Amino acid sequence: MKNNDQYSDYSRHFENLNEDLVLANKLKMARIFEEYLLYLDVRIIQKNLYGDKILDFPIGTGRIYKSFLSKGFNVYGYDICAPYIEAAKNENSSIADNFSVYSFENVNVEHNKFDTVVSLRVLSNIKELDMAFNNIFNLLNNKGRWIFNVPPSFMREDNFNNALNNSGFSVKSKIYYDWISSFREMTSIEKRARNLIVRLLNKKVVPLNMFKILDYLMPRKGRVMFVLEKND
Repeated sequence: MKNNDQYSDYSRHFENLNEDLVLANKLKMARIFEEYLLYLDVRIIQKNLYGDKILDFPIGTGRIYKSFLSKGFNVYGYDICAPYIEAAKNENSSIADNFSVYSFENVNVEHNKFDTVVSLRVLSNIKELDMAFNNIFNLLNNKGRWIFNVPPSFMREDNFNNALNNSGFSVKSKIYYDWISSFREMTSIEKRARNLIVRLLNKKVVPLNMFKILDYLMPRKGRVMFVLEKND
């Protein structure tokens, strides 16, 4: 039985995402802008991969795992959203067992071990960062790598720094890059506006698709790609 108290509102929301919204997200991911984002992400990830057994966590609509599956890597995918996992299983029936429903807070670390775990656009939304770092550490083989990106401002958060410093990982590299956006940090007004939209989303006042549109229109900020290495 899951302990839902460990989940952030973000995790609970995606745990209950229905199939219609998954389809809407897939259509959004097909946009040219998203293709450019994919190009940036994959280019950086590919330069920093270790080994050939890769876990995409969370898989979302499959932007990352599909890129590396087509290159011949041994790819797995975890996500808290069951429809995303079902879609991945249906699209990849020969490796359907490689996809499982897990969250960062609740994942079987004994079932499988990986050379690289990739986690994009998610870490700043995880409630229990210490648990997430520990779980990913235990999912990796020795010398394995965890590649994830976060907003620059998130690197100043105490809970992020504490989780990173206590994790046992070493920071192999940090890559700063931009998503066709301004280079400045989000202003206080933008932060309040985004927080208000998220609260309304959690209360189901704002539909997810409207949130996606509003989020898409808000100024995009730079990202930092971390490459962490496990050393037993």
